[in-house]
Amino acid sequence: MKTVIYLVRHGEVHNPEGIFYERLPGFHLSDLGVAQVHELGKFLSDKGVSAIYASPLERTRQTADIIASYQRGVVVTHDKRLLEVSSMIRGQKQVDLALERWNFYKLKYTKLGGEKLSDIWKRIGSFFKETVRKHKGQAIVVVSHGDPIMISMVKHKGKRLTVAEIRGVEYVETAKGFQFIFEEFSAVEVNTLDY
Repeated sequence: MKTVIYLVRHGEVHNPEGIFYERLPGFHLSDLGVAQVHELGKFLSDKGVSAIYASPLERTRQTADIIASYQRGVVVTHDKRLLEVSSMIRGQKQVDLALERWNFYKLKYTKLGGEKLSDIWKRIGSFFKETVRKHKGQAIVVVSHGDPIMISMVKHKGKRLTVAEIRGVEYVETAKGFQFIFEEFSAVEVNTLDY
């Protein structure tokens, strides 16, 4: 019996100041982000979705609510294990982070309390394990953030968990994601969503 998880990223965020907003409050979807998510919602409307889970941040909640509007009787459940990465550099300009190649997993950041890749996988992996068991044979949607999604994709494809792997050529765009097909509790297929 196959279980299908559509792991998707929130839509584009309204961020005119170019801030690395991470878990900061007050960052909602832009007009483009809302339109992107409506397209995603239409794509998912005929997939037989029985549950939707989302990170509790504003942008993921908005995304999940829009997707839910294309489903019948499906409620959204928020789960903190789906949260964005926690780092000590939130609030900085994105242009400054580009100089660090978006690597906020360096020891100089994680020793200050930021999450390591393994920390993120621990919470996301726990979510997957519980959710696949709970929704065996069903299709569900999970709304999260870029790095947690990429970490999940890398781990389920059996690749080594490194910054180079998660920042690779197929980094998940806003309102896009992956389809994970599980048999029992192992992902046997990981596909990029094409719509």
